[in-house]
Amino acid sequence: MKKSILLLLLSVLLTNFSLQAQTDSNVSDAEKFGNLMCDCINTLMDDMHPEIKRMMRNIEALGSEEAQKRFTTYIEEHPEESEEIMSDAKILQNFDQSIADIDVCVELEKFTKKDSFKENEAELEKEVADFLENKSKCVYAYIFYSIGAKNN
Repeated sequence: MKKSILLLLLSVLLTNFSLQAQTDSNVSDAEKFGNLMCDCINTLMDDMHPEIKRMMRNIEALGSEEAQKRFTTYIEEHPEESEEIMSDAKILQNFDQSIADIDVCVELEKFTKKDSFKENEAELEKEVADFLENKSKCVYAYIFYSIGAKNN
């Protein structure tokens, strides 16, 4: 009797440790993905014209239509900046091509191909969104993530 109780207890403990290890792995994957995504998007956005950055924040805060109106108004009122702004806008339009040359973005792409990431992708989605939303350095990554989530 004691032996069966001991085996049952041991079984429960091993199951709990196994579940905890899976949860820790998911959290690590969510944090790793979140940090890579932040670094990738921040690298892309660092040299962007301030009005491009404002437009991205406005998309999140005001919606795409209002952000586009304000962006257009700014360009009309500041024609001397329009060439630089439109050059940066092209970089965003060619997003996949633009990030392909950024090392941390390449690392992010490789990370998403890992088996552990693929196996838990659906579970990680909420954790990644929470991570991005709550990290001040991830403002733009969260905006891009939100736009992507709305489009899917």
